[in-house]
Amino acid sequence: MAQKHNVSRRTFFSASAAGSALAVMSAKTALGSEANSALAVGLIGCGGRGNHDADNFRRAANARITALADPFEDRLASTKQHFQSDDPKIFQGFGAYEKLLQADIDAVIITSPPYFHPEHFEAAVDANKHVYLEKPVAVDAFGANRVLKVGQKANGKITAMVGFQTRFSPDMQEAVKRVHDGAIGEIVCGQAHYHSGWLSPKHKPGMSEEEKRIRNWVFDIVLSGDILVEQNIHVLDVCNWVMGSHPVKAYGTGGRKIRTAVGDTWDHYGITVWYPDGQEVVFASTQFLDLGWGDAGERFNGSKGAFDALVGPAKIRGEQEWSYNGESENNEIRKIEAFYKSIQSRKYINEIAQGVESTLTAIMGRTAAYRGKEYTWNEMISDNEKFQANLRF
Repeated sequence: MAQKHNVSRRTFFSASAAGSALAVMSAKTALGSEANSALAVGLIGCGGRGNHDADNFRRAANARITALADPFEDRLASTKQHFQSDDPKIFQGFGAYEKLLQADIDAVIITSPPYFHPEHFEAAVDANKHVYLEKPVAVDAFGANRVLKVGQKANGKITAMVGFQTRFSPDMQEAVKRVHDGAIGEIVCGQAHYHSGWLSPKHKPGMSEEEKRIRNWVFDIVLSGDILVEQNIHVLDVCNWVMGSHPVKAYGTGGRKIRTAVGDTWDHYGITVWYPDGQEVVFASTQFLDLGWGDAGERFNGSKGAFDALVGPAKIRGEQEWSYNGESENNEIRKIEAFYKSIQSRKYINEIAQGVESTLTAIMGRTAAYRGKEYTWNEMISDNEKFQANLRF
């Protein structure tokens, strides 16, 4: 499978280092004497997710979207119109992110195709910008290693957060804390799933094959990492959070049965992962039905009860029964508020090691499924696979 996508191997990869809090002292608007200054934000990648994140930054971070970078003129034009009151500067092309990072901005949102995340993240760190990096941090082990090293290099210089929102959900925070405090006893096994709806292709008649590929990056294994890495990673991140570690091996199945008209990503997965003490977590996903709905959730079974986040707010069942009675809150807004407050207070946040760990968890499961056999964390680190997009621009 790796050879099909022109993947080369390296001999060593180390993801053991844990990042301490990353610090940022970047631009004057955010960290000058005016504590309530507007945050000047640049956006790399002007697709749907980029516009969504930028909207949330305006809501939650006292932000102005002042610079845009994207390969395509139409996306730049529509995004500039959307944020017309901020009058953002626009930079077009695949190298446009470099010009954006030279602009007078405090922070950057990176929502480019995940294949480019390591490159864009490193450039942002080198430019001393606060970074909100969408998940996954990379599509392969080689890229994840690069992101980890850049995060370490940035220690004491920038705030860097990764687009996992669930960890900012009040009900999940309290439930996971209770699990870690022993509320369900010793965890034995778990189940998780992510079923999502149909995603519409973005190409139009007359586009070149390369443009079609880039527009449809979410359906391209090399550019997206496949659905397990690009989308299902949210649930795998929660599993690591609950377990307090990453799995040591995986076995997987899946395939490409229904959504075959565009790209080469699989449309369903079945993955089993094992954590260090032998706890088994079974995960299932689909991404092809056009039913107008999707759902995701987790359940962990312990010796004294269960953590249940399959339907509705998280709860604890068993000897230490508990359910969340607080108000529903927007997890993405909470996360971006934390991003902004970390800059204001100079109590900087580092999520890079966590983002790398969850990305590698998804990569291990994907590789196990591609190969149709058990695949270990240590094998993945040793293989250090690197995808090649072979784009000409």
